[in-house]
Amino acid sequence: MEGIQRFNLYVSTATVAVMFGIIEYVMPMLQASGIPPALLQLIPFAAPVQIVEASKLVIAALATLGTYRLLAKILIASIDHLPFIKPLIFGPSYVEGTWIGRFGAPTQLKWTVEHFEQDFAGIVIRGHAQNKNGTPYASWTSSAASVDPLHGTLTYMCNCDIIGHSTPQQGIGAFTFERANARKAPIAIRGYSTDLVDGLRSANHEIKISNKFLAVEEAMKIARGRFK
Repeated sequence: MEGIQRFNLYVSTATVAVMFGIIEYVMPMLQASGIPPALLQLIPFAAPVQIVEASKLVIAALATLGTYRLLAKILIASIDHLPFIKPLIFGPSYVEGTWIGRFGAPTQLKWTVEHFEQDFAGIVIRGHAQNKNGTPYASWTSSAASVDPLHGTLTYMCNCDIIGHSTPQQGIGAFTFERANARKAPIAIRGYSTDLVDGLRSANHEIKISNKFLAVEEAMKIARGRFK
């Protein structure tokens, strides 16, 4: 189930619960005896009981629409402030947070830090890499990213700025999930990234260290300690 489908399911379920309360406790308060005489004169062809029943239908329809929109707005406004909501909504496709990894030959190791930003509009990946001596190697930002929770894959295209290169380069990344089971979000990814100019693949194994966005230098220290 996709994130937007879970979102609609949760909001719809909450709406049904609220509407049950309205129908169970509010609707019975509407009585024919409470209809203003002026309204009865405006609708002489309808009996008071019929007016009450019609009013209940209109109120129920408007309340359902209003409740759904209100709950949806509240959930959207809360999604970035309550840590448990996003994992609950996105389920096995939840990847937001800080990821660290390493790639390159033993004599030319590079450590990576990536921030995965995720919402209903999609995923944006912002990455940084450092050389073995701690100097910056490259930075990149995804132009398109896609998670397939069914097959457990992540693919993205990115614009990469490599230190020492005169122009930015286009690249792609393709990774598979490492997760406890198909219903769980990934805790690590394994795959490669490649430059579209030379087509050479750089294998990388990344692990998620936080659902939050840690500072790049802080995360880079963790990466160097974890991937020696």
